[in-house]
Amino acid sequence: MNEEFKDKFNNIIKLSDNHWKHIIKEHPEVKPYKERLIEVLKNPDMVKRSKRDGDTFLYYRYYKN
Repeated sequence: MNEEFKDKFNNIIKLSDNHWKHIIKEHPEVKPYKERLIEVLKNPDMVKRSKRDGDTFLYYRYYKN
């Protein structure tokens, strides 16, 4: 299922099935947290610019176990 939503900065984010498959291939530990991933993009606690790629932003949200 393809999903489309807006992030904290009103940018349109498109999360296709192929994007999700790529994410969980590289980061299999996030597979059960797809809804949280969307929540983080919509309402992060912090956003930082990547040190490795100035065009990339890293979204963070902190959860208690």
